[in-house]
Amino acid sequence: MLKNFTDAYNAVSDFERSVTFEQPITSDELDTIMFLLNYDCPELVQISGDYFPEYIDKKKKTVSAVSFSYIMDEKQHKKAIRQLDSFFVKLKKNTADMTELQKEKYVYDYIFNNCVYNETDTMSGSAYGALIKHKGRCEAICKSFMWCMRELGIECMCVSGEQNWNTESLYSSHSWNIVKINGEYYHLDLTVDCLPVEDGEKCPPN
Repeated sequence: MLKNFTDAYNAVSDFERSVTFEQPITSDELDTIMFLLNYDCPELVQISGDYFPEYIDKKKKTVSAVSFSYIMDEKQHKKAIRQLDSFFVKLKKNTADMTELQKEKYVYDYIFNNCVYNETDTMSGSAYGALIKHKGRCEAICKSFMWCMRELGIECMCVSGEQNWNTESLYSSHSWNIVKINGEYYHLDLTVDCLPVEDGEKCPPN
């Protein structure tokens, strides 16, 4: 699994259209690899959540390769990474003397007050969309929070499940965070904390 994940990660990093696995893998293994690429590697801002398996059996249980979909080209990607690097430099400077809890609240407040909920923008699933373009859906919001926490040396992850409060949403799935503060783990959901809002509206103030 690790070798296949590494091959897929390197392929996306190099903007390759696809990757062929040395040995066929199951469709479940591919789903896990793509989930990790999308939700645990926020630095891969160029990749979209769409991917296209190449099945080698009629029941679609075995995969030999996968093709990727990108939301930016290499030139746009270089610019995006420069902007994000600058953002994280400022973030670390502004939180240098804070406790873990203060850092968590600083990042929470920044995203809460600056990101507009949007499901349809090209970058709405990317951390770049939430942190730099200031618009994104739950996927972008949770990845942005996670990336900021990790840059500040705080353990954090994204988790995904099904939402049941907005039947008009384009996406039935939902993403939020688990963050470790002072040795304890907490669930944190920036997106739900922003509700109720209409698509395109700003989150309400604290």
